[in-house]
Amino acid sequence: MIIGGSLFAASQSFAEVEGEVALDYATKYEFRGVDLGDDLFDATLGLSNEFDNGVTLSGGAWFATTQDAADFKEVDLFAEVSKEFGAVTLAGGYVWYSYPGQSGDNYHELYASAATTQLGLDWELLYAYVIDSEGDNDGGGYLEATVGKSFAVNECVSIDTVAGAAWSFGYNAQIDDTQYDGFNHWFVGVSAPWEVRETVTITPYVKYVDADSEIKNAAEEEFIGGVSLAVSF
Repeated sequence: MIIGGSLFAASQSFAEVEGEVALDYATKYEFRGVDLGDDLFDATLGLSNEFDNGVTLSGGAWFATTQDAADFKEVDLFAEVSKEFGAVTLAGGYVWYSYPGQSGDNYHELYASAATTQLGLDWELLYAYVIDSEGDNDGGGYLEATVGKSFAVNECVSIDTVAGAAWSFGYNAQIDDTQYDGFNHWFVGVSAPWEVRETVTITPYVKYVDADSEIKNAAEEEFIGGVSLAVSF
């Protein structure tokens, strides 16, 4: 992670804070190869600021509920620091997952990622380390690699493709009485962002995911569709 005081010492001045509000619908709530229910409705508020030394700080909140489980609610808070080093962007962050009114424990996640564009493709590697609020899942690790490509259709529309695979290292809390080690899932997806206005984007998308059958509630051979409305300010 690049959370270090030396990154902030060069300059204290910064540009104007930018933000985005997004509303989303998906036919499934699939998270890291696990099927968490049908008809996901979620909303995100994100803020970011880039300092003169190239460091970007961002954070926000995510709220979700599912139609087939009206009592299910999830609220996540997240924060990230990132910086470009030549052709590579490094980032590190924290996520707090909470479930208001649910019996399950809240939990914390630390993550680090590296992203670059090479050979005309966008590559990213993410590692997340999960800690249960009670310490029961202390040390669970999750590794995901993705590759993507974007094709411009016109000035307002593009076609974005992505493929990825993930591995668990004692991570998956959806396993009965034990954490899961090994290949987690793979996926492919395509989306079509449409910039309706300079600050408004509508993005329909479809995704195919296939998770290891040993995972409880595994998203096995599932097609997921959805649409997102994002407004920046």
